[in-house]
Amino acid sequence: MANRVDRTRRGVLAGLVGSAAIAAFPGRGLAADQFNWRAVALHRSGEGIKKWTWLQEELPARTGGRIQLDVVTAQEMGLTGTELSRLLRSGAIQMAEVNSTYIAGDFPLVEATELPGVVRSFADGQKIVRSWSKNVVAPAADKIGGQTIGDFAWSSGFLFTKFPVNSLEDLKGKKIRVFSPGLAAYVEALGATPISMPLSEVYSALQRGLMDGVLTGTDQINSMKMWEIAPYLTDVRLAPTSAYIIVSQRHWDALPEDLKEIVAGLGREMTQLGWELGADNDRIGFEAARANNMTITVPVPEDWSVTLDQVARETIIPWWVGRVGGDAGSLYNEYIGSITGIEI
Repeated sequence: MANRVDRTRRGVLAGLVGSAAIAAFPGRGLAADQFNWRAVALHRSGEGIKKWTWLQEELPARTGGRIQLDVVTAQEMGLTGTELSRLLRSGAIQMAEVNSTYIAGDFPLVEATELPGVVRSFADGQKIVRSWSKNVVAPAADKIGGQTIGDFAWSSGFLFTKFPVNSLEDLKGKKIRVFSPGLAAYVEALGATPISMPLSEVYSALQRGLMDGVLTGTDQINSMKMWEIAPYLTDVRLAPTSAYIIVSQRHWDALPEDLKEIVAGLGREMTQLGWELGADNDRIGFEAARANNMTITVPVPEDWSVTLDQVARETIIPWWVGRVGGDAGSLYNEYIGSITGIEI
């Protein structure tokens, strides 16, 4: 089965990349300054998809019908999401939301905004992502897949467990699902064992006792019925789960200047909306948690802060700087450390 799925995915990718040369130009029968675009969102869960339905209406309206937009999800295209930067670079798709953790292998600088132990609030997370987007991500169009026209967050991240967390010592020896190398390093530094597993498998794994907790966002509280499997919600200072809105460089270059200006303006509006929807996901998630009697430990207890600061400063940031190399440390201090107060 796994081999068949892999072959299917490879077939989808081959078809998309093979059509890139055709997709780079207006479709047959369209005028030279009319464009049919496809945007790829990662999923339709939570409030975040609303920014794409908004853009689907606004883009043709603002351009007088010169740009039409079709919105699909990675799953609907048979993709995982890790391929999106490559597809953007090839011109096989026109737009996508690119998750930082999904492309860190090709562009490790991008994961700086996701490092745990650093961000103290959703608002701080927004400041950090905005700073990193402008000064580090946007100038790296060749690595990210194209023009960065915006950024957003799906929600804040928290620890959800089957057991009460009355102190950080309670984490020792526990098996916790993570979704990035940085989170794995963080969990290990706190004495727990990181487990990598697709989110779709987490519910049954928690039910069966194969793991003790999961790091994820508030947008998953309702969809996973978290109160049934991991009713303890704890703030351990995770960054908001963020992403960038990218337009393929090939398709950006094909636009006349007036359309570029309109798309860039919509990107700024979409950024504001995307962060507002991320905050809405937090509000809706916490409402569900309280309605279902989950135990909520938010914000981080004061007596934990010293330990979490120490782990971030002495373990996580140096680990990441060593992993990335080059001028990662100086970039971090200038554009993130200056905001958080945690530098190396």
